[in-house]
Amino acid sequence: RIVAIKNIKCSFNDLHLMKYILREISIMRQVSQIKGNHYTTKLYDIKINEPDNVLKTKNIFLIMDYAHNDLNMLM
Repeated sequence: RIVAIKNIKCSFNDLHLMKYILREISIMRQVSQIKGNHYTTKLYDIKINEPDNVLKTKNIFLIMDYAHNDLNMLM
C-alpha cells in the first residue's frame, strides 16, 4: 500500500500550538474511523521521534492514505 507521511514540526513549549495540533489529530482519527468515508484521507498511524521523552520531541509524523491530488490542484 502507498502511504503519505506528513511531518509536523512542533514544540511542547508552545502550549497553544500543541493543543491545536492534538485537536486536529484527534479529529482526523475520528473521521478516519467512519465507515464508507471517501471524502478525507485515512490516518493509519502516528509516530513521534522521541518516544521515550515526548516533551523533547520536535517532529510528529502522520502516516495516512496517499492522495493523488491536493486541494490546491482541485481549486
